[in-house]
Amino acid sequence: MIVPVAVDVKYRQSKDLLVEVEERVRGAITRYLEGTGYAFIGRRKEPESLAEKIETGRYRSWAELDDLYACTIVVPTTSREPQVLDYLRTAFREVEVRRRGSSLKDPSVFRFDSTRFVGTLKPTIDPEPVDSLSQQRFEVQVRTAFEHAWAVATHSLVYKGDRIEWRRLRLLAQLKAATEQLDNLITGFDSVAELIVEESWPEVISKRKVERTMRERFECGDIPLDCQPASWVRFSDNVYSLIRGATGKRPDDTTVNRAIASIQKAVDNNRGDAFPRSISLVQFVLGALTLDGIVAESLGGYCPMVTEQLKTTFPAVTRLKEQFDFQLYGV
Repeated sequence: MIVPVAVDVKYRQSKDLLVEVEERVRGAITRYLEGTGYAFIGRRKEPESLAEKIETGRYRSWAELDDLYACTIVVPTTSREPQVLDYLRTAFREVEVRRRGSSLKDPSVFRFDSTRFVGTLKPTIDPEPVDSLSQQRFEVQVRTAFEHAWAVATHSLVYKGDRIEWRRLRLLAQLKAATEQLDNLITGFDSVAELIVEESWPEVISKRKVERTMRERFECGDIPLDCQPASWVRFSDNVYSLIRGATGKRPDDTTVNRAIASIQKAVDNNRGDAFPRSISLVQFVLGALTLDGIVAESLGGYCPMVTEQLKTTFPAVTRLKEQFDFQLYGV
C-alpha cells in the first residue's frame, strides 16, 4: 500500500525514540516475568499499519497513538491479570487501563476484548522536555493463553483479510466464542468438574487410594510436612508406575492393597522425626516395597533413582539391576 509521506516522515523521526522505549519496556517486563512461565511478545508498529490506524478516524493527533510500541503478556487465566497490572503501575506511569468488559457489549457479539494498559516511562527529570522518552505512550495487552492463541491464529484473517464476507465474519465470531468458553471453563475448573458424572476407572481408583493413604499420614503427623511431594498427581503416577513395573501388568486391588500395607508398615517404623529426610517420598516407597519383596531385581520398564542415601536407609535396593545413571554422557 502507499503510505502518505507525512506518516512516513514522522515515523522516521520517531524511530530512535521508539527503539529506546521498546528496549526499556521489554527489559523491565521480561525481568518481571522471569520464573512466572508467562509469555511475552512485543513489536513496533510498521508505517503501513500505522497509516491504516490513523485512517480509522479515531485519533486527533500523533500524541494520541498509544501503540506505536505494543507488547503482550500472556497469562494462564484472567485471575492473574490484577497482579500483572499492579506491577505495570509500579514500573511505569499509567495513562489509562482499558479492562476487558469495560465497554458496552451485546451478549450475542464476540470480539477482541483483552485488558490493555496504556502507559509511559516514568520521568527522570522535572520539568519534562516535550520530546522526552516519558512522553511516548506504549500499550501492554494482558491476554489469557487461549485468547492469545485465538489472536495469533486469526490475526491475518481479521486484519489482513482480502474480502468482506458474512460467513467469514460469522466464523471468526464463533471461534472467539469458543475461546471465551475455554477461558471460563479454566477459570471455574474445580466448580465445573463437580458437574461431571464420575465413572469408574481402575487406574484412577488405585492412584487415588495411594494419594489418600499418604495424605492421611501427613495429616496425622506421622510424616513431616516438609517431605510432601511437589505434586500429588505426579507422586501418585510415579508410585503406580513403580507398582506396575514390579508386577509386569496393571495392578489389581489386591496388589495395590498389598503395596499400601507395605508402605504403611514402613511409615510406622519411621514416624515423625525418625522419617528419613535425605530421600524423596517416591524413594521411600521404593525402599519399602523392596524391603518387603514386592519389588524384586527388575522393574520392567521403570528405572528407579537409587542414591547413596536411599541405599543407607533401605539396603535392599542395592539388588535392583536397573538404576538411573547419574554419569554425564556415560563418562
